[in-house]
Amino acid sequence: MKLFVTLMVAAGLGFTAAWFTVSNQLARQHKARLAARQLAWDQERQALLRQLESARRSRPSPVIVEAPVAPSEPTIPSTGSAAEIMERLKKFRLGGPQGQSARQLIFYLESLAQLGTDAVPVIRDFLARNEDIEFVGDGRGRESLIPASLRLGLFDVLRRIGGPEAENLLADVLKTTGRGLEVLTVSRVLEEMAPGKYRDIALASAYELLANPITLTNPSRLDRRSREHLLELLATLKDPGYAATAQAQVVRADGGIDQTALRYLERTMPEQYLSYVQQAYNDPRTTPEQKEPLVDAVIKRAGQSAQANEMLYSMVMDEGLPKRWREEAIRELDDEGINEDNPGAQDLPIIQSRQQVLAAMRPDVRDPQLLNYLDRVAGNLAHLFAKAQQAPNPPVPR
Repeated sequence: MKLFVTLMVAAGLGFTAAWFTVSNQLARQHKARLAARQLAWDQERQALLRQLESARRSRPSPVIVEAPVAPSEPTIPSTGSAAEIMERLKKFRLGGPQGQSARQLIFYLESLAQLGTDAVPVIRDFLARNEDIEFVGDGRGRESLIPASLRLGLFDVLRRIGGPEAENLLADVLKTTGRGLEVLTVSRVLEEMAPGKYRDIALASAYELLANPITLTNPSRLDRRSREHLLELLATLKDPGYAATAQAQVVRADGGIDQTALRYLERTMPEQYLSYVQQAYNDPRTTPEQKEPLVDAVIKRAGQSAQANEMLYSMVMDEGLPKRWREEAIRELDDEGINEDNPGAQDLPIIQSRQQVLAAMRPDVRDPQLLNYLDRVAGNLAHLFAKAQQAPNPPVPR
């Protein structure tokens, strides 16, 4: 019997050793494959960047053309060639009775789309002029059907036309435009038309413009948020290649928080995100008054990770932080990140974790107003917890 046990132990140890050997081999192989794929992508991206760099000087941002104001609402033609419709669009400007003007613009764009591939050469000629006409320059809210500019409206027309000609024209724009908004918009259109096909070109275009942004003396309204649009594209594509740069940009030279960089890191580096927030919070360049976005970032994740809970506790206890931000860190716990109107099973662990955070805080809070908020929010969380327990379980998908 002892011999049998000895043999079984030896066999078990041999199996364990073999398992660890195979596991380590698999881990090394997986790491090598990841490194090879990363190297291949880096080489491909560098090649694309070199191609784009050669055309960089031909990447100006479109010039905004002020279309003349028509003395009266033009009539809508029942028929028209692509060239005739484009001429009308080049002279068009929203004005007069708002509803009629909006319908007029929609009609012209719809007419181009209905002409199909016959409209592509005319659209190509206009886009090559690198001119644009803005339709929402006054900032007033209009129907979502109204594009922000003529070029953006034409990109949607090409999407609706579809086919190789329209796709190739959009790809050319992606490679040559100097406007971050257009890189984002065209990338989305091409992803819808040909999923994954233009990902590398979109990334290369975004990185090239981030490295060499177009300098404009009087930037158009559509050019002012170029970097934000480019980082949104990288985040949408889940590309973390800009993370090191974004991390260095979170705290600006004046101590302010760059929320564009922060949002990019949130979407591409979720596991490290709170660490970046903590680094920014501790950065000596950041004054207490400038830390509100960092407090908000932690509130959203409170109850979902131990790190967020610890950071929230530290912020509430930080007497150097303005009192209103400390109050907000407590006050938002019964709202932010929870379905306050209809809490369900998915909210239960978050609510319970936040209750524990508040309970841990209470003995250490001395300020009467903070205590008042703490007790009020604790009561609200208890109510939400009871309500979530009574909520029906969601149907199990079949």
